[in-house]
Amino acid sequence: MACFLEWNPWESDRVMGLNHQMSSLSCALGEAFFLNRTLLVPHRICLDAKHEARQRGLRRQIDESCTARGIRAFSVPTSELIDLDLLGRVVSIAQTALPRRAGVSGGSIPAPESAVDIDRSWKSDRVAASLPCSAGTRLVRRRVSGFWFRPCGYGITDTRALMAALLGAVGARSKNLASARVLPHLLRSGLFYSRAIKRAARAVRRSIGSAPPPRRLARASRASRRPHRELGGPFASLHLRRGDKFSSGCERAQFSLEECAFMDEHTRPEKLLSALRLWLPPGTRLLIGSTEPAAFFAPLRSTYTLHFVDDFRSACSDLAAITTNYALYAVETLLFFASTAHARAL
Repeated sequence: MACFLEWNPWESDRVMGLNHQMSSLSCALGEAFFLNRTLLVPHRICLDAKHEARQRGLRRQIDESCTARGIRAFSVPTSELIDLDLLGRVVSIAQTALPRRAGVSGGSIPAPESAVDIDRSWKSDRVAASLPCSAGTRLVRRRVSGFWFRPCGYGITDTRALMAALLGAVGARSKNLASARVLPHLLRSGLFYSRAIKRAARAVRRSIGSAPPPRRLARASRASRRPHRELGGPFASLHLRRGDKFSSGCERAQFSLEECAFMDEHTRPEKLLSALRLWLPPGTRLLIGSTEPAAFFAPLRSTYTLHFVDDFRSACSDLAAITTNYALYAVETLLFFASTAHARAL
């Protein structure tokens, strides 16, 4: 007999950015694994329309079911972002429309009104002891105040079991990472991004430069086990978040005028170049991920060879198949992980 776990509600999380949604789902996955229950996950991921500015020329229909707090959003199948088959080998999952409506059972999934609701303060071990899988407790529903990743941060859900299992599966020597602070990064790690996203990242990786890198960067890259002729040359990366990280925050008066002026000054190309020169030798291939246009980084070209993922779209058919900014950001994330040196600004 299959027993299920449902976290509710999903409204606060479902129109947030990719990292936010992945963190929240990761936290719920941790509890499902601990309870040995099948987690109900959204069959579609909502994408805030404001995040899609980089995917110009594509007309998408607003998904009214994604509407939350007045935010306009559309949706894509969850499988476009997550390899559900691979994830399902680790944690039992079932896709459904979230939030679910009363009277809708969704096949073998019990209807919402048949759920046993648990207090939001109950810890995972109490849920396991009080509500073992039985005919009367097939569906357990945890109500979450605010964002789904908070129960992990508050130590309410037990995530150590899942982290320990994953660390053992990848042969990690240290078990110190099996903590509530790490588990929300599970789906952000790139391990479970969809195959299409991984193919696109590999295609771009192979395309980034073939000329010999600067000597210092070449030495740092020798730890890679794969030959450069297969993966392309070593490169550094920069992730700059001006628009969503502080520009919009300054517009909403979340920061003081002094803070806004400081952040603006220190994320301008001249300041970035000055900081990067402390670490990266001239001629380094530098992959940049940012909502700023490529022209914004023109001053860096005097010292570095700049790359942007969109530059490879026409040459990489796998990248051309990536049609949402959430998926494009996932591709960039995998490339950041593959870089010899990575810097983040804000």
